[in-house]
Amino acid sequence: MLRSRRWTVPESRTRAQLNGVAVADGRAYAVGNRGVLLSRTRVGWEPLFDDGVAGGSRGLLDIAATDDGRRLWLCGTRGALGYYDRETGNLRDRSTPYGLATTFRTLAVAGSAGDERVHVGDDQGRIARLAVDGRETNVRGVALPGPGAPITALRGADNMWFAGDTSGRVHQSDDGREWRTDTLSAAMVTALAIDADGLLATNRGGTVYTGVRSFDAPPDRLAPLPDGVRPTDAAGVGHTAVVVGSRGDILARGRDPGFQRVGIDGPAGLYAVTLAPDETVLAVGADGLVVEGRPR
Repeated sequence: MLRSRRWTVPESRTRAQLNGVAVADGRAYAVGNRGVLLSRTRVGWEPLFDDGVAGGSRGLLDIAATDDGRRLWLCGTRGALGYYDRETGNLRDRSTPYGLATTFRTLAVAGSAGDERVHVGDDQGRIARLAVDGRETNVRGVALPGPGAPITALRGADNMWFAGDTSGRVHQSDDGREWRTDTLSAAMVTALAIDADGLLATNRGGTVYTGVRSFDAPPDRLAPLPDGVRPTDAAGVGHTAVVVGSRGDILARGRDPGFQRVGIDGPAGLYAVTLAPDETVLAVGADGLVVEGRPR
């Protein structure tokens, strides 16, 4: 049974499109176009900076926190890559690793600050693998797991890494060097999420798949989302999973397999979502939009 939530649209002090959202040590953050990084405060969402990780207002497309919540890794256009240290307030530029100046659409992080592993995927189908030792960031290599289709989603869990791309393929690796590939569908993979049932994937056609992570049996194909829903991102915690869409849709499921609309639909497109440990839903999108759903 889905938990009841109180839904609000808090003030956001930006009109930039927001593309990524994450929670670190109980605090929520979002990134977006023109290089903005927002932080949730008592009064709303306030900018921490608005010029990207390397200046020049390179757009930021994704955000992920280290396991201890100290660092927030950010990636985006023209090779933008770096991290924000929440304890010191410093921003560290690690752009164009391995000379890659392409658009980094997505990233995944595992480990604590100073000992984290980072995977970042670009629009030419490459995944760069980085290892951090203190403040030193070392590029360990670059893999091309598929046919060169842009990488749209990355997730890491239980010493495994998963990636989705625009060709409908899902890739799996235990070391970031060698990747195993399965074709999910003919439609672009728009999101990957991990919940109690394993890896969940969505495609542009509006279909949701579960059990993708086994790679030894066909994934379970859930009933398509309602007509017109074009999923852009997904998140999972425990037995709860949430999907958002480009028309402001918010859908969720609990232990039952089907997704149902929840709360309020956003007044504009939603492009990223996360679930806090207490299952608060945080969704962000066009024109600085933020939608929050807090358990009652």
